[in-house]
Formats: sequence, C-alpha cells, structure tokens
Amino acid sequence: MISPRERTAADVAAVLRSVDVGGLVSWQHWDIPPRQRAHDFWLKHGSAQEALEVTTLMDQDTMTNAMHWQKVGPGFSATVAGLSSAWTVMVDPQFNAKTLNAGLAGWLRALEADGITETGRWDVQRIGVHP
Repeated sequence: MISPRERTAADVAAVLRSVDVGGLVSWQHWDIPPRQRAHDFWLKHGSAQEALEVTTLMDQDTMTNAMHWQKVGPGFSATVAGLSSAWTVMVDPQFNAKTLNAGLAGWLRALEADGITETGRWDVQRIGVHP
C-alpha cells in the first residue's frame, strides 16, 4: 500500500517533471506485489517513463549519530501514561540508564507540561527544575 507521504512525493515529482518536459507527467505506483524492492514509481510522459524512488533524506551528522546509537545497544521501550507524544531518548553509554529510567516518566511529563515536546540537547536552565 502506498503511504500518504509517498503519494505526496510522487505528486510533487510529477509536477516538477511536467515543468521540465513541458507537458503532463503522471505517475504509476510500481513497488507492489510481486515487484517488491523495485523502484517506487514510474513517471510517465509521452512514450517515455522514468523510475522514481522515494526515500527519506537526512543530513550526514544525523545519519551517523543514528547509526552509532543503533550499534551501541538495542535500548528498551516503555509506556508512560499521560504523555501526548512518543519520545526517543538517547543516553550516553557511560551514563547509568537505571537511574534515568527511575525518573524518566516524571521528567517527560514535566517537559510536556512546560510545552516542550522535543529537544536535541540539555536545557541548562531546566536541569535543576525537572525531576
């Protein structure tokens, strides 16, 4: 099944290629059974067709960090009542994760209560405020 994000990406690519070729470009979803692992779409115009693969783009530092954390350990997941978001918390391997886990629920609830739903680094002003 095609995801809404893939559909939007195909629509955008078709519009941009239409401008490039000076005519209507349509797309056909191609990565469906029995063709899994094929490219995602065909962009078609006139008698020509071009393969389109939709992928997520991230900067190299983010990708390197994500790969590092995947190698360090499988991590764990927990359900915390009262949160509005799903959270991913990366912990330095030197840190005692048992200590963090003990206060994690209260800390995340306090962040959300303050309107903070994402953070990429420690907020020095809040270290002493949150549990």
